[in-house]
Amino acid sequence: MATSIETFVREIYGTHRKEVMRLIISEGPRFPKLAEFYYSEVLSRLLKAVRARLARALERGEIADDTLIRFPQLLGAPSVISIIWHGLFDRFEPLDVGGLMRAYFDCLFAGARRGP
Repeated sequence: MATSIETFVREIYGTHRKEVMRLIISEGPRFPKLAEFYYSEVLSRLLKAVRARLARALERGEIADDTLIRFPQLLGAPSVISIIWHGLFDRFEPLDVGGLMRAYFDCLFAGARRGP
């Protein structure tokens, strides 16, 4: 999980790619073709890959159930929050994006580590 967090912070949050994501978030409703393009070219491919990886994790007993397979968007929640926060509030209170993501994933996967 650490490498995924580091990759997001370095390759997305630390570059202009975060501005593209923020543009999609803010302007997607006004420009549905823009949202459609981003979904088909980026998100749908990402969701497919994440679901496949999660399915393997479920088979190996690394996650407790299929919740994350059905809702992989949960894994992206801290990414979206960090990008929105950066655009609106970072000048008032900078966010430790890596720390936020580690804490989120620790909470999300705590049950899988504990077991039944």
